[in-house]
Amino acid sequence: MSITISIFLLGELLESKILTKVIDLISIYKYSFLIFILCCVILTLISNYLLTNNSMAAVIVFRNHLINNLQLPVPVVYQIIDVHGYGSVDRLASATDREIRDLISTVRKTPSVANDASSPKIVLGQTYAIRILHFMYYSRLITKVRRQHTITPAGQATSTINNIRTIGRYFERIGEHDDSDSPEYPSAFDGKNSRNLLEDIDSWLRRTYGQGNVLLSYVTREYVDPNLDPELDPGFLQPDVESELIRRASMNDDDFNENNKRVWLMLRAVTHKTDAWQIIKGYSRTQNGRQAYLSLISHFKGRGHISRIKTDTRNVLERIFWKGSSRSFTFDTFVSRLQGAYHDLAEYGDIRTMNSRLISSSLKFLVTVRYRPHAPS
Repeated sequence: MSITISIFLLGELLESKILTKVIDLISIYKYSFLIFILCCVILTLISNYLLTNNSMAAVIVFRNHLINNLQLPVPVVYQIIDVHGYGSVDRLASATDREIRDLISTVRKTPSVANDASSPKIVLGQTYAIRILHFMYYSRLITKVRRQHTITPAGQATSTINNIRTIGRYFERIGEHDDSDSPEYPSAFDGKNSRNLLEDIDSWLRRTYGQGNVLLSYVTREYVDPNLDPELDPGFLQPDVESELIRRASMNDDDFNENNKRVWLMLRAVTHKTDAWQIIKGYSRTQNGRQAYLSLISHFKGRGHISRIKTDTRNVLERIFWKGSSRSFTFDTFVSRLQGAYHDLAEYGDIRTMNSRLISSSLKFLVTVRYRPHAPS
């Protein structure tokens, strides 16, 4: 069938004289054509040579880093790079925990002299084995947060033994979380206090780990690319690994897709069959938790909503007075409501922010004086 079609197309080309014209052009400009082909071949060879050299240079730098900076034994490094093919941070980042543990086990069973099964096995102590595993975690994190792997200068290098150890211990502590480890969903939205709903949602996000061992609060952070605003970056692993992941974890990988869906499932559970469901139900098909969350924030923390909160808060301040304790309204209750009102105004940029801080401090002082034990007479 394919031969028949080819013959038919060739006949059509000959009939239309297109092929004949192409052949005529090649015969006229045959030397130019040959030179062009030769240049293409030379450029391809040069490109492949440069790529090969760059790749080889990168492997050499990586090998020296494992030996000199991470202080791994030379025979172990040979096995890691030359035998098992883990010659870059990217390659290590793609490995699973099981693969690296198998690598460590295999190296320990390998004769120290090639092709001599009777020679002693390669010595790989537990300290070095843990360092290899931690370096895998480091490679995974550096890729996820889209930072450049650096080994110099000493004060700014990302790949130091201390950093690798810190990252490794974080991943060992967190482990692979599943749904059974997560806190329960927040209470369903009741339509009365949207602020409490949003605070409960934020609390759940800050306590729940998603795929990739990162807290789900990164899914709802304000910006997608942290590199757009360098002022948002206090530095690598500052103040800790958890903050680094929340601040910089990629929103363009498989982990994010799964975590974004998980945030959606939570939001659906707390808003379904409530007034808030109408705000986010448009994301049901895509299960876009991030956009659903931002829609809730936009609706309940928009200008109109903030104006209502300010009005309600000012009404509280106008009506609340201290007239002495009662069973349902103690002095502590009075102080708490007053502080809460001023806190609300301060949060939404009321001009009395500085006054609210002063009054709050004064109220704390009053409470302290009121409950201070009297000195024995």
